[in-house]
Amino acid sequence: MLFCREFISNQVLQPQFFPIEFTIWAYGALVLVYALVFFYAVRQGVRKNLAFLICSGLYFLYEVFVPVFDSVNGIETFFGFSILGTSDLQWEVFAVYLVGISVFFLAWFFGNKRLNKLVQTTEHLPLPNENLYRAILLYQVVIWSLVGFNISHSGVSLFSLLDLRNHSEKDIIFSINWYSHGIDLLSNSLSIALFLQFWLKRKADGLWWFFFTIWLIFCLLAGWRYRIILLFLFFAVYFIRQGKWSMKAIIAFSIAIMVSVSWLTLNRMAIAKRQFNVITFNLLEFDVEIFTMELSNSRTFKASLIHLKEQNLKRGGLASWITYGLNKCKAKNSFETGARPVPWIIGATKDWVPAGWLWNPNPAVNQMEEFYLTFGWFGMIIGMVLMGFWVVLLDFSRFPTWVFPLQIIGTGLCFQWISRGFFLYQIQITMACLIPFLVLFLVARYLPQSNATNPT
Repeated sequence: MLFCREFISNQVLQPQFFPIEFTIWAYGALVLVYALVFFYAVRQGVRKNLAFLICSGLYFLYEVFVPVFDSVNGIETFFGFSILGTSDLQWEVFAVYLVGISVFFLAWFFGNKRLNKLVQTTEHLPLPNENLYRAILLYQVVIWSLVGFNISHSGVSLFSLLDLRNHSEKDIIFSINWYSHGIDLLSNSLSIALFLQFWLKRKADGLWWFFFTIWLIFCLLAGWRYRIILLFLFFAVYFIRQGKWSMKAIIAFSIAIMVSVSWLTLNRMAIAKRQFNVITFNLLEFDVEIFTMELSNSRTFKASLIHLKEQNLKRGGLASWITYGLNKCKAKNSFETGARPVPWIIGATKDWVPAGWLWNPNPAVNQMEEFYLTFGWFGMIIGMVLMGFWVVLLDFSRFPTWVFPLQIIGTGLCFQWISRGFFLYQIQITMACLIPFLVLFLVARYLPQSNATNPT
Protein backbone atom coordinates (compact mmCIF):
# COMPACT_ATOMS: atom_id res chain seq x y z
CA MET A 1 0.00 0.00 0.00
CA LEU A 2 2.84 2.38 0.83
CA PHE A 3 4.23 1.87 -2.66
CA CYS A 4 0.94 3.03 -4.22
CA ARG A 5 0.41 5.97 -1.89
CA GLU A 6 3.80 7.51 -2.62
CA PHE A 7 2.65 8.03 -6.21
CA ILE A 8 -0.62 9.66 -5.19
CA SER A 9 0.91 11.93 -2.56
CA ASN A 10 2.84 13.80 -5.25
CA GLN A 11 -0.27 14.76 -7.22
CA VAL A 12 -1.43 18.32 -6.55
CA LEU A 13 -5.15 19.03 -6.57
CA GLN A 14 -5.90 22.61 -7.54
CA PRO A 15 -8.96 24.53 -8.74
CA GLN A 16 -10.33 23.38 -12.09
CA PHE A 17 -8.24 24.33 -15.11
CA PHE A 18 -10.66 22.89 -17.71
CA PRO A 19 -13.78 25.05 -17.94
CA ILE A 20 -16.44 22.69 -16.65
CA GLU A 21 -18.69 23.72 -19.55
CA PHE A 22 -16.03 22.57 -22.00
CA THR A 23 -15.79 19.20 -20.29
CA ILE A 24 -19.55 18.70 -20.21
CA TRP A 25 -20.36 19.43 -23.85
CA ALA A 26 -17.13 18.21 -25.49
CA TYR A 27 -16.56 14.94 -23.68
CA GLY A 28 -20.32 14.58 -23.24
CA ALA A 29 -20.64 14.46 -27.03
CA LEU A 30 -17.96 11.76 -27.13
CA VAL A 31 -19.81 9.76 -24.48
CA LEU A 32 -22.97 10.01 -26.60
CA VAL A 33 -21.11 8.60 -29.62
CA TYR A 34 -19.83 5.80 -27.41
CA ALA A 35 -23.32 5.02 -26.14
CA LEU A 36 -24.73 4.76 -29.67
CA VAL A 37 -21.92 2.54 -30.95
CA PHE A 38 -22.01 0.32 -27.85
CA PHE A 39 -25.77 -0.11 -28.19
CA TYR A 40 -25.34 -1.12 -31.84
CA ALA A 41 -22.52 -3.60 -31.03
CA VAL A 42 -24.39 -5.17 -28.11
CA ARG A 43 -27.54 -5.52 -30.23
CA GLN A 44 -25.47 -7.48 -32.75
CA GLY A 45 -24.19 -9.74 -29.97
CA VAL A 46 -21.64 -9.43 -27.19
CA ARG A 47 -19.86 -12.66 -28.19
CA LYS A 48 -19.80 -11.60 -31.83
CA ASN A 49 -18.15 -8.25 -31.01
CA LEU A 50 -16.20 -9.14 -27.87
CA ALA A 51 -12.75 -7.89 -29.00
CA PHE A 52 -14.31 -4.64 -30.21
CA LEU A 53 -16.15 -4.08 -26.92
CA ILE A 54 -13.01 -4.81 -24.86
CA CYS A 55 -10.86 -2.42 -26.91
CA SER A 56 -13.55 0.25 -26.94
CA GLY A 57 -13.86 -0.04 -23.16
CA LEU A 58 -10.12 0.43 -22.75
CA TYR A 59 -10.12 3.50 -25.00
CA PHE A 60 -13.03 4.89 -22.97
CA LEU A 61 -11.14 4.56 -19.69
CA TYR A 62 -7.95 6.12 -21.04
CA GLU A 63 -9.34 8.80 -23.38
CA VAL A 64 -12.61 9.78 -21.72
CA PHE A 65 -12.91 8.78 -18.07
CA VAL A 66 -9.51 9.96 -16.80
CA PRO A 67 -9.48 13.29 -18.72
CA VAL A 68 -12.94 14.09 -17.35
CA PHE A 69 -11.84 13.09 -13.84
CA ASP A 70 -8.79 15.33 -14.12
CA SER A 71 -10.90 18.23 -15.34
CA VAL A 72 -13.48 17.94 -12.57
CA ASN A 73 -10.84 17.54 -9.86
CA GLY A 74 -8.45 20.14 -11.30
CA ILE A 75 -5.30 18.00 -11.40
CA GLU A 76 -2.62 20.42 -12.59
CA THR A 77 0.67 18.55 -12.04
CA PHE A 78 1.96 15.09 -12.79
CA PHE A 79 5.18 13.89 -11.13
CA GLY A 80 6.06 17.51 -10.41
CA PHE A 81 5.48 18.70 -13.99
CA SER A 82 2.71 21.18 -14.77
CA ILE A 83 0.15 19.74 -17.21
CA LEU A 84 -2.06 22.82 -17.07
CA GLY A 85 -1.14 23.87 -20.60
CA THR A 86 -3.16 26.32 -22.67
CA SER A 87 -6.63 26.25 -24.16
CA ASP A 88 -5.01 25.20 -27.46
CA LEU A 89 -3.54 22.16 -25.71
CA GLN A 90 -6.94 21.28 -24.27
CA TRP A 91 -8.49 21.40 -27.73
CA GLU A 92 -5.62 19.45 -29.28
CA VAL A 93 -5.88 16.62 -26.73
CA PHE A 94 -9.64 16.42 -27.10
CA ALA A 95 -9.41 16.50 -30.91
CA VAL A 96 -6.89 13.62 -30.89
CA TYR A 97 -9.22 11.50 -28.77
CA LEU A 98 -12.33 12.43 -30.76
CA VAL A 99 -10.77 11.75 -34.16
CA GLY A 100 -8.90 8.62 -33.03
CA ILE A 101 -11.92 6.97 -31.43
CA SER A 102 -14.23 7.97 -34.31
CA VAL A 103 -11.82 6.54 -36.89
CA PHE A 104 -11.56 3.34 -34.87
CA PHE A 105 -15.36 3.03 -34.78
CA LEU A 106 -15.74 3.69 -38.53
CA ALA A 107 -12.97 1.25 -39.48
CA TRP A 108 -14.61 -1.44 -37.34
CA PHE A 109 -18.06 -0.77 -38.82
CA PHE A 110 -17.06 -0.86 -42.50
CA GLY A 111 -14.48 -3.62 -41.99
CA ASN A 112 -17.12 -5.78 -40.33
CA LYS A 113 -19.55 -5.26 -43.18
CA ARG A 114 -16.92 -6.03 -45.81
CA LEU A 115 -15.45 -9.15 -44.20
CA ASN A 116 -18.84 -10.76 -43.65
CA LYS A 117 -19.48 -10.49 -47.39
CA LEU A 118 -16.11 -11.88 -48.48
CA VAL A 119 -15.76 -14.99 -46.30
CA GLN A 120 -18.61 -17.46 -46.02
CA THR A 121 -17.09 -20.90 -45.30
CA THR A 122 -14.66 -22.57 -42.94
CA GLU A 123 -12.62 -25.75 -42.62
CA HIS A 124 -11.90 -27.86 -39.55
CA LEU A 125 -8.39 -29.18 -39.26
CA PRO A 126 -8.04 -32.19 -36.91
CA LEU A 127 -4.72 -32.28 -35.10
CA PRO A 128 -3.19 -34.79 -32.66
CA ASN A 129 -4.37 -33.24 -29.39
CA GLU A 130 -2.62 -35.59 -26.97
CA ASN A 131 0.75 -35.34 -28.66
CA LEU A 132 0.51 -31.58 -29.06
CA TYR A 133 -0.32 -31.45 -25.36
CA ARG A 134 2.95 -33.22 -24.58
CA ALA A 135 4.76 -30.81 -26.91
CA ILE A 136 3.45 -27.75 -25.07
CA LEU A 137 4.50 -29.32 -21.75
CA LEU A 138 8.01 -29.81 -23.09
CA TYR A 139 8.00 -26.23 -24.37
CA GLN A 140 7.28 -24.91 -20.88
CA VAL A 141 10.03 -27.03 -19.34
CA VAL A 142 12.53 -25.62 -21.87
CA ILE A 143 11.45 -21.99 -21.31
CA TRP A 144 11.53 -22.36 -17.52
CA SER A 145 15.05 -23.78 -17.80
CA LEU A 146 16.08 -20.74 -19.82
CA VAL A 147 14.43 -18.41 -17.31
CA GLY A 148 16.33 -20.08 -14.45
CA PHE A 149 19.57 -19.73 -16.42
CA ASN A 150 18.81 -16.06 -17.08
CA ILE A 151 18.13 -15.32 -13.41
CA SER A 152 21.23 -17.09 -12.11
CA HIS A 153 23.47 -15.36 -14.68
CA SER A 154 21.93 -11.99 -13.81
CA GLY A 155 23.39 -12.12 -10.32
CA VAL A 156 20.37 -13.45 -8.44
CA SER A 157 20.36 -16.81 -6.69
CA LEU A 158 17.16 -18.82 -7.12
CA PHE A 159 17.44 -19.80 -3.44
CA SER A 160 17.72 -16.12 -2.47
CA LEU A 161 14.76 -15.30 -4.67
CA LEU A 162 12.55 -17.90 -3.01
CA ASP A 163 13.76 -17.04 0.50
CA LEU A 164 10.79 -15.13 1.88
CA ARG A 165 12.97 -13.68 4.65
CA ASN A 166 15.32 -12.08 2.11
CA HIS A 167 14.58 -8.35 1.67
CA SER A 168 17.70 -7.50 -0.31
CA GLU A 169 17.13 -5.06 -3.19
CA LYS A 170 19.72 -7.06 -5.15
CA ASP A 171 17.39 -10.06 -5.35
CA ILE A 172 14.31 -8.29 -6.73
CA ILE A 173 13.40 -9.42 -10.24
CA PHE A 174 11.45 -6.21 -10.89
CA SER A 175 14.68 -4.20 -11.07
CA ILE A 176 17.10 -6.90 -12.21
CA ASN A 177 19.72 -6.20 -14.89
CA TRP A 178 18.98 -9.17 -17.15
CA TYR A 179 21.83 -11.24 -18.54
CA SER A 180 19.70 -11.87 -21.64
CA HIS A 181 16.82 -9.57 -22.55
CA GLY A 182 15.88 -12.07 -25.26
CA ILE A 183 15.11 -14.76 -22.69
CA ASP A 184 13.19 -12.22 -20.61
CA LEU A 185 11.14 -11.38 -23.70
CA LEU A 186 10.61 -15.07 -24.42
CA SER A 187 9.26 -15.62 -20.90
CA ASN A 188 6.14 -13.67 -21.97
CA SER A 189 5.11 -16.75 -23.94
CA LEU A 190 4.61 -18.81 -20.78
CA SER A 191 1.16 -17.24 -20.30
CA ILE A 192 0.22 -18.33 -23.82
CA ALA A 193 1.65 -21.83 -23.24
CA LEU A 194 -0.53 -22.15 -20.13
CA PHE A 195 -3.62 -21.23 -22.10
CA LEU A 196 -2.74 -23.65 -24.92
CA GLN A 197 -2.13 -26.40 -22.38
CA PHE A 198 -5.67 -25.87 -21.13
CA TRP A 199 -7.14 -25.49 -24.62
CA LEU A 200 -5.64 -28.69 -26.01
CA LYS A 201 -7.40 -30.75 -23.32
CA ARG A 202 -10.34 -28.43 -22.72
CA LYS A 203 -9.72 -28.72 -18.98
CA ALA A 204 -7.29 -27.83 -16.20
CA ASP A 205 -5.72 -31.11 -15.12
CA GLY A 206 -3.12 -31.67 -12.41
CA LEU A 207 -0.20 -30.81 -14.69
CA TRP A 208 -1.87 -27.54 -15.66
CA TRP A 209 -2.25 -26.54 -12.01
CA PHE A 210 1.39 -27.48 -11.39
CA PHE A 211 2.70 -25.21 -14.17
CA PHE A 212 0.19 -22.50 -13.26
CA THR A 213 1.35 -22.44 -9.62
CA ILE A 214 5.00 -22.06 -10.62
CA TRP A 215 4.09 -19.33 -13.10
CA LEU A 216 1.90 -17.42 -10.61
CA ILE A 217 4.54 -17.48 -7.85
CA PHE A 218 7.16 -16.23 -10.28
CA CYS A 219 4.90 -13.45 -11.59
CA LEU A 220 4.11 -12.30 -8.05
CA LEU A 221 7.77 -12.26 -7.04
CA ALA A 222 8.63 -10.41 -10.26
CA GLY A 223 5.86 -7.83 -9.86
CA TRP A 224 4.55 -8.77 -13.30
CA ARG A 225 0.96 -7.72 -12.99
CA TYR A 226 0.21 -7.43 -16.71
CA ARG A 227 1.02 -11.10 -17.37
CA ILE A 228 -1.50 -12.13 -14.72
CA ILE A 229 -4.10 -9.80 -16.24
CA LEU A 230 -3.41 -11.26 -19.69
CA LEU A 231 -4.05 -14.83 -18.53
CA PHE A 232 -7.29 -13.68 -16.89
CA LEU A 233 -8.31 -12.09 -20.18
CA PHE A 234 -7.43 -15.18 -22.23
CA PHE A 235 -9.75 -17.38 -20.17
CA ALA A 236 -12.49 -14.77 -19.93
CA VAL A 237 -12.54 -14.30 -23.70
CA TYR A 238 -12.39 -18.07 -24.26
CA PHE A 239 -15.37 -18.91 -22.05
CA ILE A 240 -17.46 -15.99 -23.27
CA ARG A 241 -16.75 -16.72 -26.94
CA GLN A 242 -17.55 -20.41 -26.38
CA GLY A 243 -20.90 -19.45 -24.89
CA LYS A 244 -20.20 -21.51 -21.78
CA TRP A 245 -20.91 -18.69 -19.36
CA SER A 246 -24.22 -17.16 -18.43
CA MET A 247 -24.51 -13.46 -17.80
CA LYS A 248 -24.40 -14.14 -14.04
CA ALA A 249 -21.12 -16.03 -14.47
CA ILE A 250 -19.67 -13.21 -16.59
CA ILE A 251 -20.59 -10.64 -13.92
CA ALA A 252 -19.15 -12.81 -11.15
CA PHE A 253 -15.89 -13.35 -13.06
CA SER A 254 -15.66 -9.63 -13.82
CA ILE A 255 -16.01 -8.81 -10.13
CA ALA A 256 -13.36 -11.42 -9.29
CA ILE A 257 -10.97 -9.86 -11.81
CA MET A 258 -11.56 -6.34 -10.45
CA VAL A 259 -10.99 -7.50 -6.86
CA SER A 260 -7.84 -9.44 -7.83
CA VAL A 261 -6.35 -6.61 -9.88
CA SER A 262 -7.15 -4.09 -7.14
CA TRP A 263 -5.46 -6.23 -4.48
CA LEU A 264 -2.49 -6.91 -6.75
CA THR A 265 -2.09 -3.20 -7.55
CA LEU A 266 -2.00 -2.35 -3.85
CA ASN A 267 0.46 -5.09 -2.95
CA ARG A 268 2.53 -6.10 -5.95
CA MET A 269 5.69 -4.18 -4.96
CA ALA A 270 5.37 -5.33 -1.35
CA ILE A 271 5.27 -8.93 -2.59
CA ALA A 272 8.09 -8.36 -5.09
CA LYS A 273 10.25 -6.96 -2.27
CA ARG A 274 9.00 -9.68 0.10
CA GLN A 275 7.89 -7.07 2.62
CA PHE A 276 4.82 -9.02 3.63
CA ASN A 277 4.24 -6.93 6.74
CA VAL A 278 2.88 -4.05 4.61
CA ILE A 279 0.45 -6.17 2.57
CA THR A 280 -3.11 -4.95 2.93
CA PHE A 281 -6.44 -6.66 2.36
CA ASN A 282 -8.47 -3.49 2.73
CA LEU A 283 -9.65 -2.96 -0.85
CA LEU A 284 -11.22 0.35 0.13
CA GLU A 285 -7.70 1.73 -0.09
CA PHE A 286 -7.90 1.19 -3.86
CA ASP A 287 -9.79 4.45 -4.28
CA VAL A 288 -10.53 6.52 -7.38
CA GLU A 289 -7.21 8.38 -7.15
CA ILE A 290 -5.18 5.16 -7.31
CA PHE A 291 -7.48 3.86 -10.03
CA THR A 292 -6.94 6.93 -12.22
CA MET A 293 -3.20 6.84 -11.51
CA GLU A 294 -3.13 3.35 -13.02
CA LEU A 295 -4.84 4.78 -16.13
CA SER A 296 -2.92 8.06 -16.20
CA ASN A 297 -1.61 7.84 -19.78
CA SER A 298 -3.51 10.99 -20.74
CA ARG A 299 -1.51 12.96 -18.15
CA THR A 300 1.72 11.69 -19.67
CA PHE A 301 0.37 12.63 -23.10
CA LYS A 302 -0.30 16.22 -22.02
CA ALA A 303 3.10 16.53 -20.36
CA SER A 304 4.84 15.12 -23.46
CA LEU A 305 3.01 17.54 -25.79
CA ILE A 306 3.95 20.50 -23.61
CA HIS A 307 7.57 19.33 -23.37
CA LEU A 308 7.91 18.84 -27.14
CA LYS A 309 6.52 22.31 -27.84
CA GLU A 310 8.55 24.05 -25.14
CA GLN A 311 11.76 22.42 -26.37
CA ASN A 312 10.75 22.88 -30.03
CA LEU A 313 11.47 19.21 -30.69
CA LYS A 314 10.55 17.43 -33.92
CA ARG A 315 8.40 14.32 -34.02
CA GLY A 316 10.23 11.03 -34.23
CA GLY A 317 8.41 9.79 -37.34
CA LEU A 318 9.36 6.68 -39.27
CA ALA A 319 13.05 7.57 -38.86
CA SER A 320 12.79 6.87 -35.11
CA TRP A 321 11.46 3.38 -35.81
CA ILE A 322 14.21 2.68 -38.34
CA THR A 323 16.87 3.98 -35.94
CA TYR A 324 15.51 1.75 -33.17
CA GLY A 325 15.62 -1.28 -35.46
CA LEU A 326 19.18 -0.56 -36.59
CA ASN A 327 20.36 -0.02 -33.01
CA LYS A 328 18.89 -3.39 -32.01
CA CYS A 329 21.15 -5.00 -34.61
CA LYS A 330 24.28 -3.47 -33.06
CA ALA A 331 26.19 -4.69 -30.03
CA LYS A 332 25.86 -2.57 -26.88
CA ASN A 333 29.62 -2.02 -26.65
CA SER A 334 29.59 -0.38 -30.09
CA PHE A 335 27.98 2.71 -28.51
CA GLU A 336 30.03 5.26 -26.57
CA THR A 337 27.94 4.86 -23.42
CA GLY A 338 28.10 1.07 -23.55
CA ALA A 339 24.30 0.93 -23.90
CA ARG A 340 21.87 1.35 -26.77
CA PRO A 341 20.32 4.83 -27.11
CA VAL A 342 16.86 5.22 -25.63
CA PRO A 343 14.13 4.98 -28.35
CA TRP A 344 12.71 8.37 -29.34
CA ILE A 345 9.23 7.74 -27.94
CA ILE A 346 10.67 6.72 -24.53
CA GLY A 347 12.65 9.95 -24.33
CA ALA A 348 9.69 12.03 -25.50
CA THR A 349 7.43 10.59 -22.79
CA LYS A 350 9.95 10.67 -19.91
CA ASP A 351 12.36 13.58 -20.43
CA TRP A 352 9.86 16.06 -18.98
CA VAL A 353 10.12 14.46 -15.53
CA PRO A 354 11.89 17.08 -13.35
CA ALA A 355 15.58 16.43 -12.68
CA GLY A 356 16.30 14.92 -9.29
CA TRP A 357 13.01 13.03 -9.02
CA LEU A 358 13.47 10.46 -6.28
CA TRP A 359 12.32 7.39 -8.25
CA ASN A 360 11.65 6.35 -11.82
CA PRO A 361 7.94 7.08 -12.30
CA ASN A 362 7.94 5.18 -15.62
CA PRO A 363 5.11 7.22 -17.20
CA ALA A 364 3.62 5.92 -20.43
CA VAL A 365 1.28 7.03 -23.17
CA ASN A 366 -1.15 4.63 -24.80
CA GLN A 367 -1.19 3.41 -28.36
CA MET A 368 -3.30 6.19 -29.87
CA GLU A 369 -1.25 8.88 -28.15
CA GLU A 370 2.03 7.31 -29.27
CA PHE A 371 0.90 7.30 -32.90
CA TYR A 372 0.06 11.00 -32.66
CA LEU A 373 3.29 11.97 -30.87
CA THR A 374 5.42 10.03 -33.36
CA PHE A 375 3.64 10.59 -36.68
CA GLY A 376 1.10 13.37 -36.18
CA TRP A 377 -2.48 13.32 -37.44
CA PHE A 378 -1.88 11.16 -40.52
CA GLY A 379 -0.03 8.45 -38.61
CA MET A 380 -2.57 8.41 -35.81
CA ILE A 381 -5.47 8.04 -38.24
CA ILE A 382 -3.75 5.22 -40.16
CA GLY A 383 -2.92 3.46 -36.89
CA MET A 384 -6.51 3.62 -35.64
CA VAL A 385 -7.87 2.43 -39.00
CA LEU A 386 -5.61 -0.62 -38.78
CA MET A 387 -6.67 -1.18 -35.18
CA GLY A 388 -10.33 -1.10 -36.22
CA PHE A 389 -9.68 -3.68 -38.95
CA TRP A 390 -7.68 -5.79 -36.50
CA VAL A 391 -10.55 -6.19 -34.01
CA VAL A 392 -12.81 -7.21 -36.90
CA LEU A 393 -10.45 -10.12 -37.59
CA LEU A 394 -10.29 -11.00 -33.90
CA ASP A 395 -14.08 -11.23 -33.70
CA PHE A 396 -14.67 -13.04 -37.00
CA SER A 397 -16.21 -16.46 -36.28
CA ARG A 398 -15.88 -18.25 -39.63
CA PHE A 399 -12.14 -18.76 -39.78
CA PRO A 400 -10.77 -22.34 -39.63
CA THR A 401 -10.98 -23.79 -36.12
CA TRP A 402 -7.22 -23.70 -35.52
CA VAL A 403 -7.32 -19.88 -35.80
CA PHE A 404 -9.59 -19.64 -32.73
CA PRO A 405 -6.81 -19.72 -30.06
CA LEU A 406 -4.89 -17.14 -32.08
CA GLN A 407 -7.93 -14.88 -31.89
CA ILE A 408 -8.15 -15.43 -28.11
CA ILE A 409 -4.50 -14.52 -27.61
CA GLY A 410 -4.76 -11.55 -29.98
CA THR A 411 -7.78 -10.21 -28.10
CA GLY A 412 -6.00 -10.46 -24.75
CA LEU A 413 -2.84 -8.81 -26.11
CA CYS A 414 -4.92 -5.79 -27.15
CA PHE A 415 -4.80 -4.80 -23.49
CA GLN A 416 -1.01 -4.53 -23.68
CA TRP A 417 -1.08 -2.87 -27.10
CA ILE A 418 -3.51 -0.17 -26.04
CA SER A 419 -2.25 0.55 -22.53
CA ARG A 420 1.51 0.75 -23.16
CA GLY A 421 2.55 3.00 -26.01
CA PHE A 422 5.83 1.62 -27.31
CA PHE A 423 4.47 -0.07 -30.39
CA LEU A 424 7.70 -1.65 -31.64
CA TYR A 425 8.26 -3.28 -28.26
CA GLN A 426 4.66 -4.52 -28.19
CA ILE A 427 5.32 -6.10 -31.59
CA GLN A 428 8.32 -7.89 -30.06
CA ILE A 429 6.17 -9.18 -27.19
CA THR A 430 3.52 -10.32 -29.67
CA MET A 431 6.09 -12.19 -31.75
CA ALA A 432 7.41 -13.90 -28.61
CA CYS A 433 3.85 -14.87 -27.68
CA LEU A 434 3.36 -16.50 -31.09
CA ILE A 435 6.32 -18.84 -30.62
CA PRO A 436 4.26 -21.57 -28.86
CA PHE A 437 1.92 -21.59 -31.88
CA LEU A 438 4.90 -21.82 -34.21
CA VAL A 439 6.32 -24.73 -32.22
CA LEU A 440 3.02 -26.63 -32.38
CA PHE A 441 2.69 -25.91 -36.10
CA LEU A 442 6.20 -27.21 -36.83
CA VAL A 443 5.95 -30.38 -34.74
CA ALA A 444 2.35 -31.29 -35.66
CA ARG A 445 3.28 -32.78 -39.04
CA TYR A 446 5.85 -35.07 -37.44
CA LEU A 447 3.69 -36.32 -34.58
CA PRO A 448 1.61 -39.51 -34.91
CA GLN A 449 -2.14 -39.05 -34.75
CA SER A 450 -3.69 -39.73 -31.36
CA ASN A 451 -7.14 -41.03 -30.62
CA ALA A 452 -8.34 -37.61 -29.49
CA THR A 453 -11.68 -36.67 -31.00
CA ASN A 454 -11.65 -32.92 -30.32
CA PRO A 455 -10.74 -30.98 -33.50
CA THR A 456 -8.11 -28.26 -32.88
